[in-house]
Amino acid sequence: MAENWDSLTRARWQQPPPQAHWEKRLQQARNIPPAGLLLGNNLTNSLPVFLTPKLLGTHLEVIGATGTGKSFAMEAILKSLILQGFGVTVLDPHGDLYDRLLAFCAWLSLRKPDLKLAERVVPLDFGDTNNVMGFNPIARNGRVMTYQVVALMEAIRKCFGSGSFQGQLFT
Repeated sequence: MAENWDSLTRARWQQPPPQAHWEKRLQQARNIPPAGLLLGNNLTNSLPVFLTPKLLGTHLEVIGATGTGKSFAMEAILKSLILQGFGVTVLDPHGDLYDRLLAFCAWLSLRKPDLKLAERVVPLDFGDTNNVMGFNPIARNGRVMTYQVVALMEAIRKCFGSGSFQGQLFT
């Protein structure tokens, strides 16, 4: 008995998605902000949730148990921000994320020279004792040196709770 393969019912995974599926995908695409990273969907209303640079105006902390992908989640967020031309600062106590991001920036600098990453990336590896970098918070040009010194002195005064610099500051 010969079977007609065209008359067989297709498996569900072989059938094209219904039109409603594509309409929903189109609506989600319209909701994407011009600069942002899609994190997932809201569980209550299925709308997409984005992490925008505006939300990252101060700090970002990722908390989770060991081995749950915190560093890889941060890496995806940081790479997205770097690709969009934003600056990032990364403090990585282990160095794995630092190494991967530095390699990504080197690769991206060759692929997208318009980002000028070779000029903008300042790698600081505090664990590298062969290349120690000095840090002088008041190293500026002469016009703002006085302001920088006063600001530094005020920061020290606030940290130590001293009302003025009269007398001994450090004991």
